[in-house]
Order: sequence, then structure tokens, then C-alpha cells
Amino acid sequence: MSSLAILAVAVLEYAGLLQWMRSLGNAVTQPLRQATVQLGQHAIYQVNFARVALKKYTYVLDLELRYAEAAAQLGEIQQLKSENEQLKHQLSASATQSGEVSHRQFAPVISYTQPTIGSGSVNGVEIGKLVFVSGVAIGRVSLVERQEASIQLFSEHSVHEVIIAQTESGVSGILNGSGGQVRLEELPIEANVHEGERVITTGQVGVRPGVYLGRIKEIRRQEGAATQEAVLDEGVSFYRSAAVEVEQ
Repeated sequence: MSSLAILAVAVLEYAGLLQWMRSLGNAVTQPLRQATVQLGQHAIYQVNFARVALKKYTYVLDLELRYAEAAAQLGEIQQLKSENEQLKHQLSASATQSGEVSHRQFAPVISYTQPTIGSGSVNGVEIGKLVFVSGVAIGRVSLVERQEASIQLFSEHSVHEVIIAQTESGVSGILNGSGGQVRLEELPIEANVHEGERVITTGQVGVRPGVYLGRIKEIRRQEGAATQEAVLDEGVSFYRSAAVEVEQ
């Protein structure tokens, strides 16, 4: 059989058919080889592309994480800056009122839901003492515990203990409040009160005279009523303050 195979190959070679068969084989297999090479190169490209894309994706995720951390730190820094500015403003406002700084102490705000400060009986805080923000009286101490105290804001609750106040033109009324407003009530209907007037305490037991409460921003009169009332603008807010001052 091997001799016949050799003889057949020799005949084909002699006749030129073997070269033709080789050419035909190359014509058939060449595209297959090229396609195989291209597929291999494409697969390698896809693998390399996926590797590079994964590295870039991981890098982007790392950048996003670092950005989030930096944003959080920046927020904390801004909050501390805001609190420092508030404390500086309060110190400045208090310093303009002679002799008052030594009679007040700073206390941090620890709750806005139920207005509460982080100073209590151990710090000398007492029920009924006035509470200030930037030199404006905004409420009184209503409950004292060892290390904290609750505040009754003038703007949120009717005043249980009457506080007498007056406009800078000398018209007196009763301080009251609710729903976020502070009002000077029971003003004589014939009294001339004007928007923009300062309102201060007149002085009574537990409340010294001259304590600033705000300015009149609105005057309310009802037809046939014997009195009128004025809505005050405190110019400050407990809910935007990091700390307050408590009178000693």
C-alpha cells in the first residue's frame, strides 16, 4: 500500500496535479487561518480593553469615594465655621451692652425639637432666667436638670409668667407669642406705635429693665377693639443657633 501511495504521489507530481491540489488547499485554508488570527487578535483586544476598562472603573469609584469623603469633611468644616461665626457674633453683640457679658454664660444647643441646652443646675442655670441669641432675649428657662435645661421660647408658647415690655416711644404692653410669632399685646388703641420701633422690657421681679426683645414689624388693630397689638421681629432664631447665652 505504501508503494502504491508513493507511486500515486509521484504520478500526481509528474502530472502537475499535486501543485494544483496544494494551491487549492492553500486557497481554502488561507482565509480560515486569517480568520482564526483575526479572531485571536480581536479576543486579545477585547481582553485588554476589559482589563483597562476595569482599571478605569475602579479608579473612578476610588475618586468618587474620595470626593464623598472630602465633601463630608468640608460640610463639617463649614458647620464648625458657622458655629464659630455665631459665637463671635454673640460675643460681639454682648460686648456692646456694658456689664452684661459677665452676667451671662454660653450654653450649647442640644435639641431643637424640644428646645434644650447643654447646661443645667451644675452650671448655675435657674428656672425663669432669660435666654439670649446675639443679644436678643428669645425665651426663658422653663425646666432645669443637672446637666441640661429646657427653654420656653417667646415665639412658640404663650407666656405663663407675664412680662411687661414697651416700645421706645414708651407704650407698654404684655409680651406673648405662638406659632413662631412674638407679639406685644394689650396696647391702648389710641397709642401711637410705629413699625421699626425697638421693644424692651420695662423691668419687674426676675426681669431687669432694658432687655432687647426685637422691633415692631406689623401692627394689628381690629375695629371696635379697645386694644391693639404689635408683631415683633426678633432678627434671630433659636433654631439657627449652635449656642445661646443664659442670664446668671
